[in-house]
Amino acid sequence: MKIKLTILVALFTVQATYAQIGAGNLFAGGTMEIVNNTNTNSFTFSPTAYYFISDQLAIGGSVGFQTWRNNPGEDDYTRTNFLHITPAVRYFWTLTDQAYIYGQGSLGLSFGGAKNYVGNTSTDAYDDTNLRLGVGTGVMYLLSPSIGVDLGLNLFSFNRNSRTTPQIGGGEQTTTDNSFRLGINTLSPSFGLYYFF
Repeated sequence: MKIKLTILVALFTVQATYAQIGAGNLFAGGTMEIVNNTNTNSFTFSPTAYYFISDQLAIGGSVGFQTWRNNPGEDDYTRTNFLHITPAVRYFWTLTDQAYIYGQGSLGLSFGGAKNYVGNTSTDAYDDTNLRLGVGTGVMYLLSPSIGVDLGLNLFSFNRNSRTTPQIGGGEQTTTDNSFRLGINTLSPSFGLYYFF
């Protein structure tokens, strides 16, 4: 019995040691979503990755693409495409051998626009450029040496959207909208599943 208990404790210790995050580790995840309903078809692809440059500091972010079309199957529709790039940094504090709390800062840029289609004819609807600064916190829990679950909350964000719209008769009009968000919404956290290398 003592031998079995010793082996079990040794295996648990090795597992816990191996599961810890640290310098040189890479973790990756992302989003892929296809939506097909009566009014809209959309596709989103956004891989995310972070690399630990020290035992507590990870740098990375996400790069993604999103496209959607309204009135699927109709000759008159609008097609919208966006590309986004979001570099980010995370600082981790150890709670247990498998649980970590982190603070995150990110700076996102997305750009794209929409075109209106009537049969084979297309016209520009608008072009958008979005800038987002975000600060948040979260908890990372390692289910195994290679799988981690992430629960994040936004604390503060600043968004700046610039939309350029063609005008009838020529020319363009650009409108800018700024928005701030401060606080925690526990009803809409972000949830992620990451693979550790």
